[in-house]
Amino acid sequence: MAGLELLASKGVPFRINAAGDEAGRKRGERDLVSLADRGLLNLVRGKAKWPHVRLTPSAEARARALCDLPDRRVGRMVLAAVAARTDREPLTFDRRYLAETALNGDRGWGFDASDADRRGLSDTELDYLPAAAAGWLWADSDIEGHGYYHVLPAGWAELDNPTADPPVGRLPSADEDATSLYRDSQDTALGHLATDPVQFSIGSLPLPVSMRGVRFPTEAHERPASRRRRTTRTSDNQTIPINES
Repeated sequence: MAGLELLASKGVPFRINAAGDEAGRKRGERDLVSLADRGLLNLVRGKAKWPHVRLTPSAEARARALCDLPDRRVGRMVLAAVAARTDREPLTFDRRYLAETALNGDRGWGFDASDADRRGLSDTELDYLPAAAAGWLWADSDIEGHGYYHVLPAGWAELDNPTADPPVGRLPSADEDATSLYRDSQDTALGHLATDPVQFSIGSLPLPVSMRGVRFPTEAHERPASRRRRTTRTSDNQTIPINES
């Protein structure tokens, strides 16, 4: 989740040849600048050691086509599906969050879930990512690792007034090498997140497993604050209430 927060702002940190030599680092730096000059990459430098990068809309569309990944159109379909089963102003958790299984025929959780059911959840996550990158949807999980999706304000705005897709030109066909490279890079990144000893954030707090039916403490449904009754003492040290009518 932290990675998506960065992606929605200045991009994610890119480690240029982190384990290589100085010549390799400089070569990687030149490649990075070249991509930015060609309009394929937004490059942000700050005080951190590594620059932050984010694909431009055109580059993201081309990369998704090359890697045979779901595109912005699919992301908008997932957005509509989640919005149809949740509320814009929910009063309970189950009307804010949609379980990932709801987008997979209610399958994928539990000991009796098949490998095909779990692959379906993985495909659902891939379909969700274009909507996440656009800032339309967000995902959280409970302590058992089950995923839940909910619509962000930008997502509701997109449904109200759909924006035009960015011009991307003619997209390339899927490439097997590009797809393999994406999968390998994904596995490496996930492995790094699992083993990195330096973590700057514990991430989002998990959702409660028993969240269904739990009411939000909204202003309209808060328990009214108790009113403390005013009292006074009489001359014989008796406590009596003050008549405030």
